[in-house]
Amino acid sequence: MVVIHSIKAVNFRRLNLTTPLSLGKGFYIIKGRNEAGKSTLIESILFGLYGDHQVIGDLRGNPRGGYNEVVNHKARRAQVEVEFEVDGKRYRVYRELVREGETIKQVNARLIEITQGTERVIASGTKQVNDEIQRLLRVSWREMLSTNIVAQKDLERIIQMGKSEREQIINLMMGLESYNKAIQALEETRSNKNREKEQLDRVYQEKKKEADSLEGKVNSIPNLMRELKEIEEKIPALGEEEAALKLALQYLAHLRQSLYKKKQLEDKKSRVEELIAETKKAIRDEQEKKNRNDNEIKQIEGKLPKLQDELEKIQKELEQLQSTYEDKLKILSDLKSYKDNWDREYDRMKGISNELETLEDDIRRIEIAKKELAKLEEEKRNIELLLASIKPSIQPYLSSIGLAFIALLALLYQATWVAIPLSGVSLIVFLVTYHRRSSLKQELLTKLGRLESEIGPRKALVAQLEGKNKRLEDLKLEEEKIRAHLERLEQEIIILTGESNAASIDKALNALQNEVKLLSEKINELREKESNLKAGIESSGKQLERLKQEVKESTEKLEELNAKLSKLEENRRKILEELEHVIIPSVPPGLKGRVEYVEMAAEEQDLDLVDRVYRKLDDDLLGISNKKTELNVRKETLKKELSEAEMIKPRLQELQEEIKKLEEERKRLDKEFEAVKRALQALKEISRRRRELFAPLVENYMSWTINYFTDGRYKAVRLQPDTYDLEVYDAEAGRWLRRDIYSGGTNDQFLLALRIAFTLALLPSSKGSYPKFIVLDEPLGSSDGERRERIVSFFAGELSRFFDQIFLITHVEVEEPPGATIIYIEDGRITRVYKAGGEEA
Repeated sequence: MVVIHSIKAVNFRRLNLTTPLSLGKGFYIIKGRNEAGKSTLIESILFGLYGDHQVIGDLRGNPRGGYNEVVNHKARRAQVEVEFEVDGKRYRVYRELVREGETIKQVNARLIEITQGTERVIASGTKQVNDEIQRLLRVSWREMLSTNIVAQKDLERIIQMGKSEREQIINLMMGLESYNKAIQALEETRSNKNREKEQLDRVYQEKKKEADSLEGKVNSIPNLMRELKEIEEKIPALGEEEAALKLALQYLAHLRQSLYKKKQLEDKKSRVEELIAETKKAIRDEQEKKNRNDNEIKQIEGKLPKLQDELEKIQKELEQLQSTYEDKLKILSDLKSYKDNWDREYDRMKGISNELETLEDDIRRIEIAKKELAKLEEEKRNIELLLASIKPSIQPYLSSIGLAFIALLALLYQATWVAIPLSGVSLIVFLVTYHRRSSLKQELLTKLGRLESEIGPRKALVAQLEGKNKRLEDLKLEEEKIRAHLERLEQEIIILTGESNAASIDKALNALQNEVKLLSEKINELREKESNLKAGIESSGKQLERLKQEVKESTEKLEELNAKLSKLEENRRKILEELEHVIIPSVPPGLKGRVEYVEMAAEEQDLDLVDRVYRKLDDDLLGISNKKTELNVRKETLKKELSEAEMIKPRLQELQEEIKKLEEERKRLDKEFEAVKRALQALKEISRRRRELFAPLVENYMSWTINYFTDGRYKAVRLQPDTYDLEVYDAEAGRWLRRDIYSGGTNDQFLLALRIAFTLALLPSSKGSYPKFIVLDEPLGSSDGERRERIVSFFAGELSRFFDQIFLITHVEVEEPPGATIIYIEDGRITRVYKAGGEEA
């Protein structure tokens, strides 16, 4: 049996296990997120064992990935070390890969046998290690992927296999290697016989073809002799025509050379004459430019002194006006200040005068109110005396009370005729007396209230008299001070303007303001003129400098142009001399009337026509030369063929005898090939019958497995013998149904059961070295929670009876069976290892 004991992988794809991960017998659940490196752990074990990068490619669906799929893209070197056991013996395999530029190579491989603490290298080098491990395991990695490696994405591997490949794996696992070897030997024999037969057929066909060819050549001798005679007659005429064309081409080349030289000289002469005309024009233009600049220089030099004198005159005038402007501006400022003060003081005095008039009116009004107050107070005292004299008298009240008492006595004595009149008289006396006294008192109180309402305001007005008298005195003093200040200001204004009244002062102020304004405008005008003159002088100076520089440049340029003109005229003279010496050749006598277009080209003396004629004759010469060459080659070939035809008659007879022998050999090989074919068919038939006994065992294991997965819902399964696809008996439908009509999750469970059943059926007949571990890569992704729990229970319980090591890779959450070892992988590293229901491992 084969058991994995440890794995160490450094920079192997995403995996980076620098410390070996120990693995014993039992159930392992490898967890982690997508792309964490879970599947890479199994890939590293398989690569470590077999050392073939195609293991990774096949698992990843990229068989041509190469070593680039193995080494981490961030690293230059990767290492894998796997310790395993075969039939009780321990081994360790070590492999190393190195990146060199764009390629990656396996540079080191060693297989070490571990015996009682000692280690011995039993193979080194990639090929030797691979061969030794293949001998120990006796199972290739392709067979391993079909049996012990079960991946969710590869569940249909058994169904998708070719029939021949599936048969070989079953034969191997059932111990039928002898059949495989015999079949393979017969296949090789058949292939060898077939190749021998094909080789013989190829030789036969070649001999037959050669014989047919030789026979044809012998029969073609009369035709060859006739064709040779015709060619020998044609060749001399072609030689004469070829010689004439060569002579014509030599003449045309000479003619073309003379015409080309003449055209070149004429073109050169035209260009020189154009340059002479351009140079003369340039001299005239430059001379005119120089003359214009000289005239402008004279004008500017005559204008500059006048501008300078005018500038000095304006500057003097400006200086005088500026002084006058500043004096007038100071006078205007002083006058404005005095006038503003005078206006303010005058307004103040006017306000005080108005207030004095108002105070005097108020004082007179208060004096009148004072007299009225005394009169009102006297009247008030008289009313108060009258009020005091009105006192209540008891006499009227006593009379009224007496009458009322008498009326009461009369009523007691029941003298109502007396009581009632007395009571009325008593009430009338009382009411009349009370009303007369109340009316008088009310009238006096009303007069007293009116007097008090008139006395109050007059008292308040009289109380202001003293304050107003004080304010009147203060205002009179202030008025005197303002008058004095106004007199002083008037003296200052008179000094400045000579005017004493307000109208004249305002007139003088306006006149002075206008004068200052005119002076300011005149100054601004002169400054603008000054600025313009300065700018004009500066501009004229710069223009003068520029014009002088242009005159200097024009003088130098005229010298250059005149020198250039002299050189051009000398060149023209030389060209004319060369043109006189150009001679156009005439047509050679031997060409006249023999070659078409030559005489016309000589007469026209047109270079384009000569070129066209030359190209045509050159093409004609090439055609005739080729034809002549072909005829000569054909002539030699015919001579050779005639010679060979005479010589091949003995060879033809020899070939015909060889062909007879080959036909006999072909018949013998056909019989042998048919015998091998029948023997191969017989062995395959025996092997097929043996394998037919294997299919029911797979069906039984699968029925047991799928029954467990689905908790009894599906119990019966049958396999198609040729394709190994399957059907399930559906109790509800009452018939067998193909598995692909079911949902994706259920279909995956059928395929998973098929893969497990296939491997279990092989185990009883497998060799002792057959791997006793199984890898289940992401088989739970499409299953619901209930079935996922039953599948994991099956792995941990039932499947552990057949395998010493079970590796379940999953990224989904599953129930952790007691005793299972849980390995967490994150970003290619082992982050946690523990026993389910126990301590950290």
